[in-house]
Amino acid sequence: ALVGETADRVSRELADAGIEVLLDDRSERAGVKFADADLIGFPLQVVVGARSVSEGNVEVKVRADGERSTVSIADASMTVAQAVRDARDSHS
Repeated sequence: ALVGETADRVSRELADAGIEVLLDDRSERAGVKFADADLIGFPLQVVVGARSVSEGNVEVKVRADGERSTVSIADASMTVAQAVRDARDSHS
């Protein structure tokens, strides 16, 4: 339940910041979800998993370079929103 609540919270905060979000809450294995996200081409993925949430974190993956970083739940939406803005700025 904590994972779902965290995913909902980060998703809502990002939407409130004007970031388009797709929350994949299907009951699929993580690998299936990652493969689908890569196929669709999402520039950023916020991975909300039981282990990271229990430590107060989420994982952020940048598709362009495959870089993964651990971010506190409290900072997740701000960090992701800034990364999206930076990506937009570099493409315009």
